[in-house]
Amino acid sequence: MLIDNDVNQGDLKVIIAKVLRYWYLYPICVLMFTGMGIVYQKYSQPVYSVGAKIVVHQQERGTIDPTRFFSGYELFSGRTNFENSLITLQSRPLLEKVFEKLDFNVAYFRQELFYEREIFNNVPFQVVLDKNTPQLTNTKFSLKILNSKEYQLELEEAEGEIYDFSKQSIIESVTGLTISKKYRFGDVVESENYKFVVLLKEGIDVKKSMKHDFNFEVKSNQQLARDYYGRLSLTPTSREASAINVTMVTYNIRKGMAFLDAYLKTVIEDNLDNKNHIAQSTVAYIDQQLTEVYDSLDLAERSLQQFQSKEQVLDVNMKASQIYESIRQIEIERSAKESQIQYLQFLNNSFSSGDEDTEYSLTTVSDLGNQVLNDLLNEYISLTARKRQLIENNQGKSPRIKDLDFQIRNLRNTILVNLEYAYDAANNELSRINRRMSSLNAQLNTLPETQRNLVGYERNFRLHDATYIYLMEKRAEAQIAKIANLPDYEVFDYPSFAGIQSPKRMRIMMFTIFLGLLIPTIFILIYETFFERFNDVDDFQLEFNLPVMGQIFKVPGNNKQLFENKELIIYQESFRKLRSNIDFFNWKHDKGRVLLVTSTIPGEGKSFCSYNLTSAFAALGKKTLLLDFDLRKGGLSFEFFDDKERGHGMTEVMSKQKELKDVIRTSDNELSFDYITCGAFPPNPSELIENENTEKLLEELREQYDFIIIDSAPVSLTSEGSVLSKFSDMVLYVLRMKHTMKKDFKNGINELKVEDHKTSVVLNNIKVNRQKYYYGNYYSKK
Repeated sequence: MLIDNDVNQGDLKVIIAKVLRYWYLYPICVLMFTGMGIVYQKYSQPVYSVGAKIVVHQQERGTIDPTRFFSGYELFSGRTNFENSLITLQSRPLLEKVFEKLDFNVAYFRQELFYEREIFNNVPFQVVLDKNTPQLTNTKFSLKILNSKEYQLELEEAEGEIYDFSKQSIIESVTGLTISKKYRFGDVVESENYKFVVLLKEGIDVKKSMKHDFNFEVKSNQQLARDYYGRLSLTPTSREASAINVTMVTYNIRKGMAFLDAYLKTVIEDNLDNKNHIAQSTVAYIDQQLTEVYDSLDLAERSLQQFQSKEQVLDVNMKASQIYESIRQIEIERSAKESQIQYLQFLNNSFSSGDEDTEYSLTTVSDLGNQVLNDLLNEYISLTARKRQLIENNQGKSPRIKDLDFQIRNLRNTILVNLEYAYDAANNELSRINRRMSSLNAQLNTLPETQRNLVGYERNFRLHDATYIYLMEKRAEAQIAKIANLPDYEVFDYPSFAGIQSPKRMRIMMFTIFLGLLIPTIFILIYETFFERFNDVDDFQLEFNLPVMGQIFKVPGNNKQLFENKELIIYQESFRKLRSNIDFFNWKHDKGRVLLVTSTIPGEGKSFCSYNLTSAFAALGKKTLLLDFDLRKGGLSFEFFDDKERGHGMTEVMSKQKELKDVIRTSDNELSFDYITCGAFPPNPSELIENENTEKLLEELREQYDFIIIDSAPVSLTSEGSVLSKFSDMVLYVLRMKHTMKKDFKNGINELKVEDHKTSVVLNNIKVNRQKYYYGNYYSKK
C-alpha cells in the first residue's frame, strides 16, 4: 500500500494542526529572539548616515546661453553631462583633494564593551605626526591614560604599511611590531617606522578619561580616499530632476558632516578651476604679449617726443592728417589680420602635430571671423575635457574612451580643413590690405620731408598704442569671463543628519519576531517529518486515510494477558470492540479466516495484540489458532508461552521435520485456544517462509479453525510480513502511540505492499481519559 507523502505534507490542515500542537514554542521563541535583538541594539556599534543635495546645471546643445552676448564667450566652460557627474563626483582623486583640507590622518577610537567607537571632537589627547618622517599606517596603537602626565602605549604583533608623506607613496609593509612602554605627554615617540608626539588636551577630565582604553590609527590621504570611496553614495533624486542625493555612511556624525561639508566645497572649487583653466591660459598669454607691446609703445612714444622737440613740429596739415588717419586704420586692420593669421597658423601646427593637450592652448586673442570654426573648436574642447575626466577617474579602459578618441580624430580632420580654408582667406585679405597701404604710402611720400617724418613717428606710436589697447580689451574680456563664471554644481541642501544606518530598531524587531515565528515552525515541521511520534488518535487520523479497526487502551503495570485478570475489564473491552469490528469485515470465507498481525518496529505491542485478540475470539467460543511466525526473535513464544527450551514449532513444520499435529499446543487457561510456537531459530527464515509449504500449511489450517492469527516480524526489518500478507485475509498493522515514528510508519506501510481493503490499523497504548475509565468500571459491575 502506497501513501502519497506530498499530499499529506502539503495539507494545510495538517500543518496548522501541527503548529497549534506546539503553540507554546512561539511565545518562548519570540521573547527569546526579541531579547537578543534588544541586546544587539544596545551593544552593537551604531552606524549613521549624513546627507546633502546638489543640483547639476546642464547646458544642452542648441540652447541660448546669456554669456554669448559677451565678446569672448568661448572662454566659458562647455556643457555638463549629468551621468558623467555621478561618476566624476565620486572619483578617488577628488576625495584626495578633500582630505588635503581636513586633518583626518589620525583617527581616534574609544573601546566600548563589544566594539570600538570612533570619536572626533571629544578626544582627550592629540597625536601630532612628523610628516617629514615615514609613518606606520593602517595599524591601531592602543593608548591608556595613566595620569595627567603619563600614558601607556601598546602595540602587539602588529602589521601595517610604512608611508612617506613627502613622497606620497608606500615604502614597505612591516609585520611583528611590538610596543609596551610608558611615555610622558609631549615626549617624542620615535623609531625607524614612526615618529609622533602625543599631547594631552587642556580642560579635560583626566579621571574620567583614565577609565577608558583608547586607540588611534594613522592613514594617508590615498588610504582615506579608498576607505571613504565605498562609504559615499551619489544617486539621482528622481528620474526627471538633475539633482543628486549625496549620502555618506559614518561611525561619527560630526566627523561625517565635517567631511561632507569639505567635500561639497571641494566639488565646487574644483569645478570652477576646471572651467577657468582656458580663461587663465588666455590671460597669461595676453600678459606676455602686453609686455612686448608695452616696450615697443614706450620706445615709439619717446621717439615721437624727441622728433617734435628737435624739429619744433606740433601738427601737420589737413591732407597729411587724412592720409595718416587712413594709414592708421589700415595698420590696425593689418595688425589684427596678422594676429589672426598667426593664431590660425598656431592652431594648424597644434592640430597637425596630434598634441593631446591642444585644448589647453586654445585661446581667443584674435577673432577668427568664422562661426563654424569657433563651434568646432568649442566642440573639441568639450570632447577632450570629457576624455580627461574619464582618465582621471581611472576609466582608461572604458569603451567610452575609444568612442571619444574616434570622435576627436574625426573632429581634428574637420578642423584642419576649415583652418586651411580660413588661413588662405586671411592671407588674401592681408594682401589686399598691403596693397592699400602701399597706395597710401605713395601719397605720403609726396609730402614735405619733415611732415613725412612726423607722420611716420605718429603712425608708429599710434599703431603700438592701438595694439596695446586692443590687448587690454581682450584681457578685460577674459577677466570678465572668469569672474562671471559660475560652477556647474550648487548646494541646495547642506549636510545634515539623515538617520541611523544600523542598527535599525524597527527592522531588527520585525526580524526577531519573524525569527521567533519561523524557527519554531521549521523545528516543528522537521521534527514532525523526521522525528515525531504519534500522539493520539486525532493525530493519526489527521495525516493518514487508513481504516482504524480498533483502539487498545494503555494497560497499567506489566499486565499482558488481559483476559486472565478480572480487574482489567475495561482493557478487555478494547479487544472485544476490536473483535466486533473484525466480524463486520467483508470476509471471503465463512471459516478459516487468516489474520496477520504486524508492525513497523519491535516494541509496538504486536505480540501483545496477537495474544489478547486470540483470547477474545476464544472467549466467544471460536476455535482459534495463534501462530508465532517471528522466526528471528519469537517474542510471542518466550513472553507469553515461556518457551525457553525452544520446543518444536513453526520452524520444524516448515522444514518438514515434524508433522503439524505434533507442534500444536493448547493454552493452559480457561479460554482454551491452540497455538504453535516459533520453534528453533532457522538460519534462513525468509527462504523458509517464502517456500510454497507456507501456503499449503495455511490452507490445511483453514479447514480446522475458525480464526488463524499470525504474529509476524516487523515489516521495516524483514520481508516476512510482506510474504505472509499474500496468504492472509486481513492485515492488522499495530501502531503504538508515543512510540512509533511517523516516518517509520509511512515507510512500513509502503513496504507492506498489500491491497488497501486488506489492511487496517490497530492503535495501541491509547491513554484512557477519566470519563471512559469511570463508565467502563460502572458497566463492568455485576
